[in-house]
Amino acid sequence: MQKYYIASTAAYQVSISSTAYKVLSYLQQCADYKTRTCYPKRKTIAAKCGISVRSVVRAVNDLCVAGLLKRKFQFAFFVGDNSIRQKENLYTIIDCPQISLQEANCIEMSNLKGKSGVRSKGHIEHNILYRAQSADLSKLTGNELKVYNYITLRAGKGCSCFLSKKEIAADCGISTVTVYRCIKKLANKGLLDVQAQTRKSITGDNGTTSNLYTVLPLPRRPKLAAAKFLFAFLLNRTLGYSPISPDFVTGGHIKLVTPRTRSLKNKALKKEPEWKTKFIKSGRSWLSKILNTNGKA
Repeated sequence: MQKYYIASTAAYQVSISSTAYKVLSYLQQCADYKTRTCYPKRKTIAAKCGISVRSVVRAVNDLCVAGLLKRKFQFAFFVGDNSIRQKENLYTIIDCPQISLQEANCIEMSNLKGKSGVRSKGHIEHNILYRAQSADLSKLTGNELKVYNYITLRAGKGCSCFLSKKEIAADCGISTVTVYRCIKKLANKGLLDVQAQTRKSITGDNGTTSNLYTVLPLPRRPKLAAAKFLFAFLLNRTLGYSPISPDFVTGGHIKLVTPRTRSLKNKALKKEPEWKTKFIKSGRSWLSKILNTNGKA
């Protein structure tokens, strides 16, 4: 199951630094869905984003000036030394009234209709709330995260879209060379699948056109995958080498069945020594006697 958080396209309409965009993305992950507030420590933000505490302070100031964030200083009274100290700040993410993504696409197509070969800068004309896929912010730069979230926005539910590098650069406010580098790094990290497209079916030549980008699901945690593999291995050994017979023993209304398959049974019987087979046979006879006596009674 993938993790998502609510993001806003207002960050693409304001000129902020890549570090500020990364900090805003982390605060959006921590924010409540209804109140849009959170209060993480500056050290926690710095550790999660892979930056310094001073960079966090600068990024928060830039976001407050840009109108994307509201900061409220909080203080608490400590009884031990009878002093008032400052605690974690309260951050409120400012989200403007939103419209749906389908309406935005209809408005965009109506504006571009009749203008062949003309691409206006900033296709996102309205602030849109969308589901951004959460990733490890410490391993991504601000520009990589911005490009990744933009492709996620344009991909929608299908997780695939055709975009040109010039269009991505215009909407994200970065250069085309930076977009090329970000897409290459995202593909190497397994977050994005890029398929080159040609105009052979349309014009008959091998001219390039907009690539097909597919947002890939996040890789599973290695620790969790290793734990599940160990659990499956232990469960397999328990079912494959259990001393209980796979054949059911009936006695009255009692029925014992082991969920072991026939192949596992044959492997277990081949590897079991003689003392173990004798123990299993004696256990079968002892269990059948008990069941028969209970059935007679």
